[in-house]
Amino acid sequence: MLRNVEVFTTPFTGATLTVVLPFSQLENFKLISGPDTCCEDLLTSRPPHLRLLDIASSTAGYPSLSKSLPVSLFPNLNHLKLFATEQTLSIFHILDILVLPALSTLQINGQFGFDSARPLFGKILLLIQRSGCSMMNLTVSAPLDTQQEEFYETLKLSPGIQHLEVPHIGAQGLRELVLDTGDVPPSGRHQLIPNLRVLKLCWYGSDPSNPTTGEIEFTALREMVVSRTTGGRMSLKQVHFAGYHNSNQNPQLDAQWNPTAMNPEVTLAALAWSFEKSLIHFYEYHFWRYSDDPFERFEYEHDRADANLHEKLDQEMRNLENVDLSDHADTLVLARRNIPYLLHKVSQMGEGTVPGDDRFAFRVRAGEVCRKWKPFILRDARAAWYIWRCVNVKIRHFVLLCRPVYEDEEDTWKDITIVSYYDL
Repeated sequence: MLRNVEVFTTPFTGATLTVVLPFSQLENFKLISGPDTCCEDLLTSRPPHLRLLDIASSTAGYPSLSKSLPVSLFPNLNHLKLFATEQTLSIFHILDILVLPALSTLQINGQFGFDSARPLFGKILLLIQRSGCSMMNLTVSAPLDTQQEEFYETLKLSPGIQHLEVPHIGAQGLRELVLDTGDVPPSGRHQLIPNLRVLKLCWYGSDPSNPTTGEIEFTALREMVVSRTTGGRMSLKQVHFAGYHNSNQNPQLDAQWNPTAMNPEVTLAALAWSFEKSLIHFYEYHFWRYSDDPFERFEYEHDRADANLHEKLDQEMRNLENVDLSDHADTLVLARRNIPYLLHKVSQMGEGTVPGDDRFAFRVRAGEVCRKWKPFILRDARAAWYIWRCVNVKIRHFVLLCRPVYEDEEDTWKDITIVSYYDL
């Protein structure tokens, strides 16, 4: 039996492509830039065992998906993933004709403007109402307005959602996600998605018809997070932010979030940014040494012979070695900037990779600094209820870890030094 099929095609001028498949046998079907006739054949065949339907329609030139297709029941399909561009929006008509009682994961991705995206939440809501499904994962990576009523109606019908990725949610929307706690009388509001574990908010720009600032609403965010991580509730684990203008304010927030007597380490925060820049400089040589880029290879060979640079790198390493963390009450800023991870990586780089290492022993010294700082960073990481981490500076991606639970110190240290938040 043929269970898994992937179809990848490009449009042919003056030619008609027909894909003949035993649709009734399929369990997983992936169509990339394929003809919509193939998609229509699948929909009209209604394969009873289909579990995954993944359609990425990114190439103009194919006929639009017919709007006369009948409503189709797919009893076992639990994962639907759709991608479209401004030229291929007809693929979203699928949302109007499917009945998916087993649907648990829905992913909508695209590259199009606010006007084109506006109907999507309405389509998603009608799909859920028509299917009576119990969603667990919802991703909408497109510039949609989350102030639409259809968005919150969708959440009301999906109490089992554990992973939610959507565009920017403002202060009012975040407060809609606040759960009642035992400390206050019940509000009478609908308790939206009480099982949420991971929330990711992405800034795609401001909708011209409903302008917003593109800034994280930290006060409302804290209300929502605290309501889901206290009073016996521990479901929320992570909140991600990508593309926000004020995401660089996150490192100053730990003192507000944690109930301990932590002080905002302004001096250490400034040092952390400087240390990160220096360590990335060291770490980049790992990639430059094996790069196919002639310019990077030239830079690498030039730096290997530059004694003045070696002296500069030595001074940067001395700056790290001279910091005494016993003088600082909160060292979490170092973990946020991935300093322990970068120190560990530099210490593990191959012999001859770092310019001047044969003279100044940079790799050995990086390892020694990492070991010296380990007790202090572990102390604060294990005491914190909330930890901010930088994932990717270039795309302004930060994550808030909510009351992380570690089995032991080595488990904590592995998270800090081995798991790279740059690689997520």
